[in-house]
Amino acid sequence: MSVEESGQLARLVQTLNRFDGIALLAPIFYKVINADQLVSYLESILNKTDGQMPLLYYHFPDRTGQQNCNHFLLVKNFKKFVFLFFS
Repeated sequence: MSVEESGQLARLVQTLNRFDGIALLAPIFYKVINADQLVSYLESILNKTDGQMPLLYYHFPDRTGQQNCNHFLLVKNFKKFVFLFFS
């Protein structure tokens, strides 16, 4: 699924008004260079919504190449950040 398709799905989830949040994974087919790139990836999807849906983020360091996920950076950038699963 592309970033664009993920954004469209996030918007659909919000408009249906039947879900409590949006769960996202980090990109799994390429490694992000740094936390800023990860934030940019999440923003590109969440910008398709009004920003009011809670975000649940699943972080897999082996897939992203980011062993130390800076959850403070994620919390600062996403006002509805509610959950981080670090696996």
